[in-house]
Amino acid sequence: MNAVRLKNVSFRYDEEGPWILNKLNASIHHGEWIAVIGPNGSGKSTLSRLFNGLFSPTLGEVFIGEQSTKAEENLPDIRKHVGMVFQNPDHQFVAPTVRDDIAFGMENAGVEREEMVLRIEQAASQTGVERILEAEPHRLSGGQKQRVAIAGILALHPKIMVLDEVTSMLDPKGRKEVMATVENLHTNEGVTIVSVTHHLHEALLADRVWYMEEGNIAFDLESEKLFSELKWLKDKNIPLPYGFELLEALRKRNQPTSSLETFIRETVKYEDRI
Repeated sequence: MNAVRLKNVSFRYDEEGPWILNKLNASIHHGEWIAVIGPNGSGKSTLSRLFNGLFSPTLGEVFIGEQSTKAEENLPDIRKHVGMVFQNPDHQFVAPTVRDDIAFGMENAGVEREEMVLRIEQAASQTGVERILEAEPHRLSGGQKQRVAIAGILALHPKIMVLDEVTSMLDPKGRKEVMATVENLHTNEGVTIVSVTHHLHEALLADRVWYMEEGNIAFDLESEKLFSELKWLKDKNIPLPYGFELLEALRKRNQPTSSLETFIRETVKYEDRI
């Protein structure tokens, strides 16, 4: 059984409006990480909001496990299992301290106090915020804020985490902190991840990449195969990290590239340049 399945999904905001998503069919396996890339207006963020029922498909269905998000009675359970973190973490903070903010969602979910304390400590450790539990969220750095937002969702024990451009407002240090946290959750905790991003080096962390264009998934491929699609990526005006440009230059000279591909995968994925 898939973690997520899109069945003929189309979406528009009103009956007379343009289609934002067009007949999408795709699936995500349990424990898999999907990176969603593409130009502005391609439908990436709209798609992300379908996974926990924030938006309902105009046509077709989204299944989380075996539950359709179109059935109102399924939504409470779906939202327990699908956590979302948005671009601006300040919009998600509701409490005076990091500890209280992580606890907030659990309080609403009726988690017992003793269990809540354990989950706070666990989520803080998993996201590296255990030393700032008594801090005020709004005084933190951008990277710290996003890690706190992730901790608040993680404490609810979601099976799926949806990240909508969570690094777009961060400096390189903050991006590195957040993506290291997400990679840990994927690799060591088995959380299914869907991450919307404009940064190609972040997409290298994922198992698969969806490129969206005009409301369609134009391609769906394993992230390591991005190295074979350099011309296509350039034709789509996707900014390439420096390592990719070097790789392309070597290929034009018929030089071996396998060692460089491995090096790029381990270095470029966190940084803008090597």
